[in-house]
Amino acid sequence: VERLLPVDAGITYMVKCELDPDQALRLQQGKIVTDLAAQLMTGTWVRLYSSDQFLGIGQVTDQGLCAKRLISRCLIKI
Repeated sequence: VERLLPVDAGITYMVKCELDPDQALRLQQGKIVTDLAAQLMTGTWVRLYSSDQFLGIGQVTDQGLCAKRLISRCLIKI
């Protein structure tokens, strides 16, 4: 039986960053999240999650946490 790995299986070495829904929305709108940056070192790459769902990857900059690549969340009805 073949099984698919989770989409984030190849980046488990990155720090996991759990976002609240407000923070996730700001990142999805292309904004920088400043209230998490103090917890992480500048230059750190992170895996982004909200409600235990993988959103993508981001990086901590001098300005704050910014999204670098996000996963599309389109709902498809079959």
